Amino acid sequence: MLGIVGVVMSMGCGIGVIASIVALALAPGAKREIAASGGALTGGGFIRAGVICAWISVALTVAVFVVYVYPWFFM
Repeated sequence: MLGIVGVVMSMGCGIGVIASIVALALAPGAKREIAASGGALTGGGFIRAGVICAWISVALTVAVFVVYVYPWFFM
């Protein structure tokens, strides 16, 4: 969920990278909980989708930084 929020917020106001970093930090713990539940918990696909969206958000933020912010300081 935080990965999707990160993508949306990156497009809107550029601070989605914060939610994306939190999503990337919480994903391994969620994967461990699902594995330890012995099948009682599901949602591995949602975790994978959130991690993918989080990485997309981080990549978009870096791309925007390189294209728009970097030239202002180093030209």
